[in-house]
Amino acid sequence: MAVLVGGQPLGFYFMVSLAIGWAFVGLPVVLPLPSSLVSQIPWPVVLVAGCSLGPLALVVIFVTTAAVQALLGPGPARLSLNGLFVGTEFLWPMASLVSTVSVMTYSALVRGGYSNSTFHK
Repeated sequence: MAVLVGGQPLGFYFMVSLAIGWAFVGLPVVLPLPSSLVSQIPWPVVLVAGCSLGPLALVVIFVTTAAVQALLGPGPARLSLNGLFVGTEFLWPMASLVSTVSVMTYSALVRGGYSNSTFHK
């Protein structure tokens, strides 16, 4: 049986948050940083950055969703943040976990944790 959140499967929220989170938070943070700089950042700093980017991405997702609903809703566009975070308490740890794994993986790959010659033996 699938876990439902607001009538939607949890996997739906995972995929949407991963796509929007990377589009609005992950890529703008990663792209401007040169790989030489990323490879010099200490692992504890990478871990803290990963933990904090997930909740930031979640806030961006919620505010973006509310703004789109306000623009597409009937009547004049009015952004209301009332009750925006109600019932989302389980999403915050998931967002932290996903972003931490993503940032740690990216950092490991940039540091040379992956060798292309592995597949060309």
